[in-house]
Amino acid sequence: MDISFLHEYIVFSRSLNYAKAARELYLSEPTLRSHIRSLEAEIGVDLATKRADRIVLTPAGRFFLTKARELVENTEDVVEHTGCSAAIRLAAR
Repeated sequence: MDISFLHEYIVFSRSLNYAKAARELYLSEPTLRSHIRSLEAEIGVDLATKRADRIVLTPAGRFFLTKARELVENTEDVVEHTGCSAAIRLAAR
């Protein structure tokens, strides 16, 4: 699992808007959608769904969000306290 995809999912979850999150992340919207689909495929559940005219997190998506936050925070702690390589730093943004 790519830690940067987790970070992207966290950013997306704040607005539930692919275009807004993509701009914040300096990604194209199709790239962000692809990364979130990759996460969904890897864990085998839908993280978000469209209801009426808006996107909402699924129950699994809400649970996954809490775990994604923990993983990203833990990775940031490891980077900060061990001086890991630049590649890991970039992945933990």
